[in-house]
Amino acid sequence: MKTRSLLVVLLVAVLGLAAWIARGPLDRTDGLPIGMITDEEEDEASAIEPADVDIEGIDRIRGAGRTVEAAPPESKPIPDGAPVGSDFTAVEESPLAVPEGTVVIGRLRGGDGEPVEGGELEMKAQGRAQVKQLRTDPSGRFAVAVGVHGDVTLAASAKGVGRSMDLAVFLPEGQATDVGELRLVGAEVIRGHVRFPNGEPLPGIYLNARAADPLAAPGLRLASAESNADGSFEMTALAPGLFDFEAAGDEGLPILGESSIRAGEERAVLTVDVALLTVSCVNDAGETVPMKGLELSNVLDGEPGEDDDIGSTRRGWSTGKKSFELFVQPQRSYMIQAHDAELRFYFAYLEGDLTAGTHEVALRPDPPTLGAIKVSVPSGSLDGEARISLVQIQRDGQDVQGTLLVGEGEPGAAFLEMRGLVPGTYALTAAVTGSDWIALKDPERTFELSPGASEEFRMETYTGGRVELVVEHEGSVRDEKTRAAVQIRRAGDPEWSEARLHSKRGRGNVFGSRIWIDGTVARSVVLEPGSYSLRVDAKGYLASEVDVTIEPRAATPLNLTLLEN
Repeated sequence: MKTRSLLVVLLVAVLGLAAWIARGPLDRTDGLPIGMITDEEEDEASAIEPADVDIEGIDRIRGAGRTVEAAPPESKPIPDGAPVGSDFTAVEESPLAVPEGTVVIGRLRGGDGEPVEGGELEMKAQGRAQVKQLRTDPSGRFAVAVGVHGDVTLAASAKGVGRSMDLAVFLPEGQATDVGELRLVGAEVIRGHVRFPNGEPLPGIYLNARAADPLAAPGLRLASAESNADGSFEMTALAPGLFDFEAAGDEGLPILGESSIRAGEERAVLTVDVALLTVSCVNDAGETVPMKGLELSNVLDGEPGEDDDIGSTRRGWSTGKKSFELFVQPQRSYMIQAHDAELRFYFAYLEGDLTAGTHEVALRPDPPTLGAIKVSVPSGSLDGEARISLVQIQRDGQDVQGTLLVGEGEPGAAFLEMRGLVPGTYALTAAVTGSDWIALKDPERTFELSPGASEEFRMETYTGGRVELVVEHEGSVRDEKTRAAVQIRRAGDPEWSEARLHSKRGRGNVFGSRIWIDGTVARSVVLEPGSYSLRVDAKGYLASEVDVTIEPRAATPLNLTLLEN
């Protein structure tokens, strides 16, 4: 009995030893069984950052978004190049909400390894560029839906932190892609002062800098700063190399000077040829009153130069202050106007001899040198929601701005008034909007406005019918870039005139005399009852003419197809 028991024990031991030998290296690590690890390996493992979660194979909760759960440690090996050491703060990670669509997932860290709070993701694909704002969790992770897919070059940046290297990735459409960690670095700085041409410090000017080398090393390639009270400024976390600088006031007028500064410069000096205006409203009693609204108009005199804006430029602000600072270009003419809480208007006209530097500008009520115009129609001419609208007003061939007042008189009558106009030769075009059938007989006027004068124009209306026009071209390819000119000629008249096109029903704004050749955009022209010829002409196409008869308060749909020339 004892012999049999001993044989059984020996047999079990032999079988167990054979099984352990058969498993061999599959269950051993450097000669140690699974579950055991050396002290050195434990120290190294504790210093390795947890790997980013690979979204492939992870369950997603669809609906308002997707949630990526933290994977168990053994679900993914530590990637090559993962940061090792204690140069970053360990943060407990929570599930990451992933939106629908094409999504980029990643993690932002600074050069010191610390998580970065927020930033921007720049992407370029197939000639398109897109910038997305990033919201990160405490560990620096983000998930953002993007409007590009396929082969994409992307980089992340954060003001004052730095910019990552460009990363080429493939984004499958409609799927989420984890791009891993993006390190934001940039060691260069630019410090300096902004000055007027006379050497005085220039405060409150906005500086924008762009790297001249598009392939610069990591670091911010776009940076901005505002000069302090002493004119000083600082930009940090920049890429190395040369930066092109521009300066602008907060109202966005193109005022500056351009300059180039190399990153690392600590004593840069930017000289900006600009005028800083401190504007206030002064009433007839000499008291400064708070302004509720302020407008600046850039008035072009003579022939525009290459650096001039096309037409006039107007900027507006809402303010309750007694003074307001504006940056403008010197050697130009400006109209500044404001109103107080009781809608009293104040004006100042600055001639073209404005010099660089600081200036105090007091706006006064209705200066005697400024004029006004008024456009009206007879009582009973308009009905419903119909109103008089000023399509365009020009002074000496350039668009101008003034204070536009729109008022109602008797039922069915309307007028508009524009004040604060400097002397000169004017041309205006008015129109009726808000009506399907009513239009002005003679909506254009040319006149000379004398200093302090007021001109009034009383215009006649008519009730007519309208042509509803849609233009397309031969072929199935949509032409999105070409517009056709529309002309009208009444039966018996020798000359063609430009049509004044409205929205389809004639109620909206006047869109000029041109229409898109796409087969979808509809425009209308309101005409007096009678017979007309309508002509549509566009570059690269044969002109098309058609005769139409207009009946009172009737619409005539007209679809024209242009043939290629």
